[in-house]
Amino acid sequence: MKNIKLIIIDFLKSKNLFNLIYSKIIFVKRFILKKKKINFKNNFILVGDKNSDNFLGYYDINNISSDRQKILFHQKNKLSDYVNICVYECNKRGVKIFDSSSAWSWQLGSRLRWLSNKELIFNCIDDNKNLISRSLNIENKLSKNFSYPFFSITKDNRFAATLNFKRLEYCRPGYGYLFSQEKFKDDENFLYIWDLKTNNIVNIYNENYFDINLKNFFKEYYFNHISWSPNNFNFILYAIDKFSRSNKLIFFKNFKTYELIKDIEIISHHEWINDYEILFFGEIGKVKSFFRYNLKSKQFTKLNFDFSDKDGHPNTSNGNLFVIDTYPNQFQERFLYTFDLKLNEFKILGSAFNNFYLTKEKKCDFHPKISNDNKIILIDTSHNLKREFIILER
Repeated sequence: MKNIKLIIIDFLKSKNLFNLIYSKIIFVKRFILKKKKINFKNNFILVGDKNSDNFLGYYDINNISSDRQKILFHQKNKLSDYVNICVYECNKRGVKIFDSSSAWSWQLGSRLRWLSNKELIFNCIDDNKNLISRSLNIENKLSKNFSYPFFSITKDNRFAATLNFKRLEYCRPGYGYLFSQEKFKDDENFLYIWDLKTNNIVNIYNENYFDINLKNFFKEYYFNHISWSPNNFNFILYAIDKFSRSNKLIFFKNFKTYELIKDIEIISHHEWINDYEILFFGEIGKVKSFFRYNLKSKQFTKLNFDFSDKDGHPNTSNGNLFVIDTYPNQFQERFLYTFDLKLNEFKILGSAFNNFYLTKEKKCDFHPKISNDNKIILIDTSHNLKREFIILER
């Protein structure tokens, strides 16, 4: 019976009829059950535009300024191939456009983030269409170009880690950029650290540096999800098989040496708890769940709460209270919830309808972010059949 169902689905997809039929069935089910497109318990503001898609970007970057007055976001007009770099002013509820970037993707955006309450930084391209990054002061409008793009920047804004964005986009569409990095080969995996203060590369790790270990697991792989520890010296990244999407977690110590974390068989999303601990969803000992893992001691704990067996994107401001989303259920609903690590306390904040026409590289996860005082949560949403973002009070 299951095989017949899969054959029918494949046939409908080949005729471009699956989404049409599936969507009608879902709409009927939702109508019968009187499900709302968006349902949150607390007050929220929806930021959208009829002529554009507005989106925040990946869950690992917090778009809220530390003074909670401004929110960074991308604005993609329907006919443009670039995104506007925008700031939402919370008090005025207004939007200002400060720049634009051709180096963007639906998942990562341009890696747009704050350096301070008045200075932002994002990836872009130079006149030769090579990837670089640019900082911009939104008060005096002064900008500075850096020679390199970034994936992740240390908490003290001193060092940036960068990977091959073009290979990332080739292997996982929607996550990278179709632009090259000067002095680096497009078809090779590489990783490097550069100094934002001097604009110089500090360390380069080429493909041969990793192959001695990773070739034992993968015939062909790519890198994603670089993430600095709060201590500003250690970082982790995922090495991912191009074909099966299985992966290995790599832990770098003090820019110098790395190790493969063998206990973790699969990791999909993570967030730092402290300098050496992460909360992640993945697989250990053939069990899929959220776990707490110490990268130094290799000790881990399986977490148990209502949604602990459902994959999602975690974000935290203090290493204790996490805001996490879920993937769509049978009614195309994504849920948003908080989990208090110390209290083992789980609370559902609400849900929103998922636009199933936005698929593959254009999919729209919530990618939640929480403010430093834990009072405001941001999410991307597609419940109105386009990208918008929500500012939710907690």
